[in-house]
Amino acid sequence: MPNGSSGPVKPRTPPKNPPRPATGVGLRVSLIPAEEPKKADPKKGFRIWLVSVGVGLLALVILSVSLWVNVLVARRQVAAINTEIERVSKAERDLGESLTGARLIQSQLKGAAAVLKNHRHGSTVFRFFERYTLPTVSFSNATVAESGMVTLTAQATDYDAFVAQVNEIRRAPLVRSVTISGISAEYDQFGVLVTVRFTLTVNFDTAIFLVQAPEPATP
Repeated sequence: MPNGSSGPVKPRTPPKNPPRPATGVGLRVSLIPAEEPKKADPKKGFRIWLVSVGVGLLALVILSVSLWVNVLVARRQVAAINTEIERVSKAERDLGESLTGARLIQSQLKGAAAVLKNHRHGSTVFRFFERYTLPTVSFSNATVAESGMVTLTAQATDYDAFVAQVNEIRRAPLVRSVTISGISAEYDQFGVLVTVRFTLTVNFDTAIFLVQAPEPATP
């Protein structure tokens, strides 16, 4: 309408296609306040470290207790083994002492039996020589063997007595053989024969050693 004219004002009709704002032009503003980055809590880190240290110490304590228990059990086992070894060693020593004592007793019994046997053998042989020894001959240092072999040293007043004694024993019962050795003669200052020394070995029949052996017959 021209200036100075009166009348009603008609509203403008908006265009059908309003203009689009240019791309990249303008400033976007967000009405939501931006979140600030959270700061690390030093107390929380300390608590985590403290828990880690506590768990490590607890594991160390458990391990130490386990090792201590194992060492204690091992010591007890070693002590028990040492006690058993000592018991076995003592038993072996006692057994050895018992065996030694038994061997000593056995040796003593054998020695006593040998003495009794030799005494019995010697008694029978001595009875024989008491019966068959001539008055002009003497015997000493007799050695008696279980085989029946008897060795004596003898001395006679002269050679006749020596020969008579040998023949006397050779004719006696239970005599198997007679052997003469080591014959020697002693003279006085005037050259007179004083003694004839000799060694006599008589091999007897072992029946002479029997307790119930018959007495030799008188020639």
